[in-house]
Amino acid sequence: MLGPNGAGKTTIMNCISGVIKKSGGSVTLDEQDVFEMGEKYREKLSFQFQYQPFYPSYTAHEFLRFSALLKGMPEPLIEDEIRRVLRLVNLSENLDDKIKSFSGGMKQRLAIAQTILNSPEIL
Repeated sequence: MLGPNGAGKTTIMNCISGVIKKSGGSVTLDEQDVFEMGEKYREKLSFQFQYQPFYPSYTAHEFLRFSALLKGMPEPLIEDEIRRVLRLVNLSENLDDKIKSFSGGMKQRLAIAQTILNSPEIL
């Protein structure tokens, strides 16, 4: 989604994700209103907030495992998925490192790894 500052990009993402309630309008996905689809559409969607909430005392592994469980990933798939996304963002070596030791760039890559967990259809 592209637009100038103040255009409402963050607001619409907050509405779509359920962080805030919409006051009007509609958003369609596969020709269906996402607000009428309920939780179904959220399984297809993943996005990264500008300011990612991390748990500094967690390791990268603990954080991604927690995120995978919140996303409803089946338990048997979680470990392989964590390794896959860490490999994609070049953080495999940091699996057991505490997030508080990460640089800003490493935190951004970890946020991307969290966003692509479970291979969402829409990023």
